[in-house]
Amino acid sequence: MVPWMTKFERRKAASIAWTIAALAGGSPTPSSAQAGDPGAQAPTLTAMRAHLFRNKTAILSDDIFDGSPALWNSFAGDNAANAVLVVIEISGPPNIVPKNAPGQKARPGVRMTARETGRRPNRLLDQTQAIPAFNKDGKVYLGFWITPGGCAPVQLKAVLAGALSAKPIEKSLEFACGE
Repeated sequence: MVPWMTKFERRKAASIAWTIAALAGGSPTPSSAQAGDPGAQAPTLTAMRAHLFRNKTAILSDDIFDGSPALWNSFAGDNAANAVLVVIEISGPPNIVPKNAPGQKARPGVRMTARETGRRPNRLLDQTQAIPAFNKDGKVYLGFWITPGGCAPVQLKAVLAGALSAKPIEKSLEFACGE
């Protein structure tokens, strides 16, 4: 719906969408079903990227999920990195602050967990951030700072907090060390 529409106009448009969908033998899409309340459209997790923090230059690397740079001995040498910035992309209705769903007390958020695997599993992060207002393109980004040991793979998982049916994003950082 258009942001300049009044509440009455949005409700009327939603009612029309339901009627058209019923006549067509289907059901309206979630965005048209919630057209009366654009803030109620559920946010979705759309992407995850990760960047090494180069501790000798204070520069972030390119996205390490695309295969570069290699994560072998990444915490040593001229391009040493001692932390990772994980960025989660969330999509939703443009220029809207997400609202809590019926029965939820808190605004929608993203819960990010990171754990080292291998011989000595270690939880690195378990943090939830509220989702801020979406930009004009219906996107918003959250950053999570992780400080892994550097020699063990790290499992990352981002999920919409409180959303039982939302699909999480799971990726792995394949850190390793050796001669």
